[in-house]
Amino acid sequence: MRIFILLLLITNLTLGQTNAEITYYKDKYRRTEVSSGPYMLKTTKVNDSVTSKVFLKVKNGQKLWSKSYVNDRPYGIWTRYDKKGNIESSRDYNFVLKYGEYIPEASFTLKELGIDRKLDSNTKKIQDHIRKNFRYPEVAQENGIQGKVTLQFTIDKEGNVGNLSILKGVHSSLDTECFSIMNALKKLEPYEKDGEKVMVYYTMPITFKMV
Repeated sequence: MRIFILLLLITNLTLGQTNAEITYYKDKYRRTEVSSGPYMLKTTKVNDSVTSKVFLKVKNGQKLWSKSYVNDRPYGIWTRYDKKGNIESSRDYNFVLKYGEYIPEASFTLKELGIDRKLDSNTKKIQDHIRKNFRYPEVAQENGIQGKVTLQFTIDKEGNVGNLSILKGVHSSLDTECFSIMNALKKLEPYEKDGEKVMVYYTMPITFKMV
């Protein structure tokens, strides 16, 4: 039975790799498809309801970064590489179901910690960071795209921001810009519960509005 299951998994994996479609783009917003370019999207249909994607940037044959998705939702390990091909940094986007949403286990909300969000120092730091680093993507402006992107992420026991994902997106250009903003966020103050440091689950809206 174990041998049969193993063979079945190998067969499914092989079929998935065979059916993968590769598309090249001129820019990171996937505005223009090209026959060969620095941005590559590999799409694999796992089954009728699940599609996995890997988005890469390659320069002179060297992979610069890699982002993976499941049903257009960030998932797995996102990795950035240095000029020698070594891993420079990575972020973990593996989520589990909790609070009716996909967030890491063993994490708490500010409400569960008895913290008033309006008085929370980290909330102010995050909002200030967003205002300072906010940029409206040109492709969105050109096409009159606007709306509110709702992000979810965690602040771990060391104050690091991770598990970044989108609860409600608007457009790939706006969603991508939100990831860029939040990935540049430096370390925050860690939270405590009963005298011990804990991971906290956070949601934050970023509004793109043309005036």
